[in-house]
Amino acid sequence: MTLYEPNWQQHIKKDQNADTFRIFSIHVRKSGGTCAKERLRLHFPLLDVDGYEDARSHKYYEDALNIANSIETWNPENGLFYSVVRNPYSWLVSNFFWFDAFQSHYNRFEEFAIDWIEAPDRLPLPWVDPPAQEYFAKALPKGIFIQLFENENPGARCQIPVIIRCERLKEGLNILQGQFGIPPQKLEVYNRSTHRKHDYKHYYERDPELGPIIKKGLFKKHEREFKMFGYEFDGPTDDNIFIDPKSLILNYK
Repeated sequence: MTLYEPNWQQHIKKDQNADTFRIFSIHVRKSGGTCAKERLRLHFPLLDVDGYEDARSHKYYEDALNIANSIETWNPENGLFYSVVRNPYSWLVSNFFWFDAFQSHYNRFEEFAIDWIEAPDRLPLPWVDPPAQEYFAKALPKGIFIQLFENENPGARCQIPVIIRCERLKEGLNILQGQFGIPPQKLEVYNRSTHRKHDYKHYYERDPELGPIIKKGLFKKHEREFKMFGYEFDGPTDDNIFIDPKSLILNYK
């Protein structure tokens, strides 16, 4: 199998200087985006949407591009957009343990997961911050990675040239930085929840009755995303570090 890698020459000029190359994040909550950003900021002048970090989490590519084009320091020929995605099974566990509103409302992850799948109206979304409310309101019916697409309409495509799997984030960032002659570096972890004590698989397997129901239900609810982004319960279905955006077409109905 031939592994996919972005066409770096299409986006990065020969002998490009990292100090003048702009990196623009389309951020998926709890997918490793903060780890990526903190690593990249050491070498690149990052560009945030609207001038503050939370906004980057909730813009579609088309909206973000319009904002970027209105910023004087942004040049589409001297920068690129990137994003980080994650196994939805792991993603759901991470969100539960990150948001205090979810933990205070539910006794266990299993109860939260059942509501996410079967009764999203019962989720305490008003208890989380407004940007998170906006994101979850769209992610629940339309997809975890909804903001990677041009808009939220069926048939929308992904125009983000660099999409890195969280599970191989270190390798992906090293390859990206390597285009500028930057040597490989370790990856620091940011925003890890102190409440989570086990690997994500533990929370789907500890209850022999609910676990299989949740695993099957989550896959069914987000089946198109599992398949598009190449995930199953145990992780990625192939060895790709990057995901080809040409294969991503929004279809949630």
